[in-house]
Amino acid sequence: MNLSNFLCRSDSRFSGLAWGRWAGLAGAAAATLLLANGSARAWDPSHLQQLLITNECAGCDLSQAVLSAARLNQVNLTRANLSGAQLQDASLLSGNLMGANLSQAELSRAALVEANLTEANLENSRLIGTQLSRSTLNQARLAGADLQGAQMVEVRLFEADLQGSRLQNVRLLRSNLSRANLDAADLSQADLFQANLVRTSLRGANLTGVDLRASRLSRADFQGANLTDARLQDASFQGANFSEAILCNTQMPNGQIDNSGC
Repeated sequence: MNLSNFLCRSDSRFSGLAWGRWAGLAGAAAATLLLANGSARAWDPSHLQQLLITNECAGCDLSQAVLSAARLNQVNLTRANLSGAQLQDASLLSGNLMGANLSQAELSRAALVEANLTEANLENSRLIGTQLSRSTLNQARLAGADLQGAQMVEVRLFEADLQGSRLQNVRLLRSNLSRANLDAADLSQADLFQANLVRTSLRGANLTGVDLRASRLSRADFQGANLTDARLQDASFQGANFSEAILCNTQMPNGQIDNSGC
């Protein structure tokens, strides 16, 4: 279907569609179609049309679609394929993306507050400066993802895979990362105040300057992690493994400075 005809036709299905969301998606759709003219198209046009009309496209193929700055609040994209999609600056507040494939997607500066990303695949995706506070990412796959500067206050990341991810300057206050895998992740200068890291694996992680005050670290594995300039005052760490960890100007739970690794 020609895009101009699709956007301009009179159809009762559009009567209840909020103009703000429609305008944002129409622009995104136009960009997607223009992109498709110059390259092999991966996304399904009928699926994009369904998303535009209903704000719901569970299981759809939207891989490599250009949806930057789209307004998709409360969208249902459960199990959808959004691999390689362009979603920077998009608004997906309270969206349902449970089990969605967002691998290698561009989500920088997107708004995903209170979104459901349980079991979603976000491997090697870009989420720089993304708003993810109070979202759910339990058992999500985020290995190699770039989350620098993301806002992740009170996020649920139970058993999430964040191996090798970039989390510099991320705000993870009061977030639940219990049993998550953060091996070799870069959390330098991250804020994990009052976070739950019970049984979390942080082997070889860069925790330089991290704020872990009043956090729960019981049975967490810090083997080989760099805790230079880290703050751990008032943290609980029964059974935590600090073998081979670098402790230099590290403020320990009892308030004392540990320079044993300098």
